[in-house]
Amino acid sequence: MKTVVAFTGNKVSVLCGDARGGKIRVEKLIRVSFPIGCVMNGVVTDTEAFCEGIRAAWKENRLPKSGVILSVDGNHVTVKKTQLPRANRKRTGEMLAYDFQDTNAGGPDWVYGSMDLGPAAPQGTALPSAAGEKDKAPGEERELLAATAEKAYVMELAEAFAQAGVKLGSVVASRFSMIRLLPYLEEIKSGSCILESLDGEVLSTVLVENGKYLNFTSSRVFSDHGTPSFGGEVARTVSQLLQFQSMLKSENRATDVYCLGFSKEDFDVSAEQIGLLGLNTSVLGESPSVVIHGGSIRECFDHVGALALGKDEGNLYREIASSDERNKKRDAFLLKLLPLLLLVAVFTVISSSMIAGNTAKERKVEELNAYLTNADNVAKEQAYNDYLAGSAKFNAMLAAATQMKEAIDSYPRAVSALDSIIINAGVGIVDVSIQSFDAASGQLSFTATGQGAERLNEFVEALQNTGIFLNVTYSGYNLIESTGIYNVNVSCVLSAAAGR
Repeated sequence: MKTVVAFTGNKVSVLCGDARGGKIRVEKLIRVSFPIGCVMNGVVTDTEAFCEGIRAAWKENRLPKSGVILSVDGNHVTVKKTQLPRANRKRTGEMLAYDFQDTNAGGPDWVYGSMDLGPAAPQGTALPSAAGEKDKAPGEERELLAATAEKAYVMELAEAFAQAGVKLGSVVASRFSMIRLLPYLEEIKSGSCILESLDGEVLSTVLVENGKYLNFTSSRVFSDHGTPSFGGEVARTVSQLLQFQSMLKSENRATDVYCLGFSKEDFDVSAEQIGLLGLNTSVLGESPSVVIHGGSIRECFDHVGALALGKDEGNLYREIASSDERNKKRDAFLLKLLPLLLLVAVFTVISSSMIAGNTAKERKVEELNAYLTNADNVAKEQAYNDYLAGSAKFNAMLAAATQMKEAIDSYPRAVSALDSIIINAGVGIVDVSIQSFDAASGQLSFTATGQGAERLNEFVEALQNTGIFLNVTYSGYNLIESTGIYNVNVSCVLSAAAGR
């Protein structure tokens, strides 16, 4: 969907829609409110108020903020029909600059836009019926609708929108928009006629031949509305275009006049005067090919055709936008290149410093080499290396001794204090006799004798509670019948900390 901002006199409106399938559809028609005099004749006279109004309209309607088309009228844009050989865009611009010299509009401070109207026709021959028909032959003469404006004027418009947060994609003269609309109007798209559009006091007159745009005039009506003199002024504009058509020796003279934007009184007095010229006059009806939600074709006749314009057709802003884009790319490239340039500059300074100090460093290196090869210094180095070798042997012996000590400390010690702990654990239960101790495994074996077999488990539990054993095992108990005493063999593994 495209967004078109329309400048008409001191009014601004926004059209949101598209042109597809042989129809122009305006989904939304927004009338932007501004203080009186904010926009006049295609010029923004109060930028602050303008931006405030645009921001409010964009926020309320959630409109896109880029690629917006501006359709303007006013005397800041010069439009003419011309014939030029088919050429590429650059060459066409050069030819237009030369072609507009008669209007004092040539040179680098001006921008140009054009729209192809089809192959040029010799005088006295019928024109092609399809508006915008193109001949592909290179160098073939073609008819163009061309426009020019001062670059500063177009940039001021773009900057005003930019301040409001909206980026323009195209600036076109309303004439281009109007002509693109013609093929969508039922009464006009294939006939030869004159279209009169009245907006307040401004009267726009379009001459169409076989559905193709032929000429255009715009004038201000000074007579009072609804008076015979008003009708006379309207009829004079029709007469002027008829004379133009006669000069071309056309065989398809206009036979009808269609009016748009006329009150009943204005239409009646105009139809009466036009009838004296032998033409039929009627009101331009709504076209099924132009659907405008929330409005009528009368409100946006001059601008709704902008939705049907091709890419860059009549675009006065294209050259400026392209230049801005090139500048942005150049700036981005320079920003990427800047660190490299700074690095080169730093390395240049460093290189200069290194070169300046190179001789001094070479002398320093020679002094160091002389010191290292001196006989006394070589002897001192050998003595130092011998000392290091002896120190390494001593460190190895110390490490071995430390390892041995750690190994010894990892075994328990079967000292006499352990005997007391074991004997005390059996007091009142058994008598203990130490049998053996294996230092490698930490296993301590002893025999316990006692009269009450039922209490032997108490002794084993007491041994476990001493905390000096990793585990305690026993082989059961035996009764010695001759003495009536029980005997039990106990085997324990001492913990590493036992006896310390």
